[in-house]
Amino acid sequence: MRCGMRRKGFKATPGLLCLILLLAGSGCRTGGQRGSDPVQFSGQRVLSTAAELADRASTESGKRHHGQTAAFAWIEGQLQELGAEELLSKNSDASAELPPSAKPLIGVLPGRSPDVFLLAATCCAESPASPPGGRRASIDSVSGAAVVLELGRVLKHTEQPFTVWLAFFPDPVDSGQAAQQEQDVATRLTREPLRLAVFFESLAWPKLRVIRDLHSQGVYREAFWESARSLDLGAVFVQSAPFGSPAGSHRLLLEEDFRPVVALVGEPGFEEGSPSRGQRLDELGRVVLDALQRIATRLESIDEFSGKAPKSELLPKPSHRLD
Repeated sequence: MRCGMRRKGFKATPGLLCLILLLAGSGCRTGGQRGSDPVQFSGQRVLSTAAELADRASTESGKRHHGQTAAFAWIEGQLQELGAEELLSKNSDASAELPPSAKPLIGVLPGRSPDVFLLAATCCAESPASPPGGRRASIDSVSGAAVVLELGRVLKHTEQPFTVWLAFFPDPVDSGQAAQQEQDVATRLTREPLRLAVFFESLAWPKLRVIRDLHSQGVYREAFWESARSLDLGAVFVQSAPFGSPAGSHRLLLEEDFRPVVALVGEPGFEEGSPSRGQRLDELGRVVLDALQRIATRLESIDEFSGKAPKSELLPKPSHRLD
């Protein structure tokens, strides 16, 4: 529901003017909060979710897929609790060729437009420190998936301009499975236009500084650093961060020539005096949610200007700029 009033034939009364001022002061905007209190992104909940995923993904020797299957079953339950409808793969030829343990899991939060904002992560990569007799997933290796679930928990309480896909990619056993996953998701996104894809990988490091990915789409990537600067939260998205080229599932879409792709990958390492993981993840969540809103507002404006969305005779709504 858009805030504002039609201009034609509009006669302002004192009472109505007061109501308009009250609405403006309360931050009325497209995609407004449905409840009276905003739902906050919780870094501590991310860590709790990551611990649960890491425990379920850890397996004994010879049971590689069992842990990943258990972790994905738990994620599926969380998506159901969020009210995120699962996007079935029955219409995808690529999915039919994948074993159950290798199929991407996608939950959908419907928006006003069917165009897609994809929030994705890989789960559950084996930790480099896994013992020879088993497979152990670390909190760091599943933290991206935990962040996506927490973002879904927050976004479900807000009317979204675009449909949000919460996507979880299994850790592929070989390059063949990776290629099939790529084809599966690319096929789906060809049917439902992709407006933005953000991939989250390894985001539980105490240091938690996000790498400025060289391959990410520049305008959308820099929206996250712009949000950090606006919110005065430059510890996670450091303004002077050098460019890097981290590996990750975002390469799958880039190779298929999907351009509006951003990778948010934590720089590994520790430093003395680092704040708690939960505090840094709190900051990460605030920046990501603000950047998603900035990008959505900009895309809506572009759609209205290009005629893709019907032009409104409403009063101007608040907007974010992508400098």
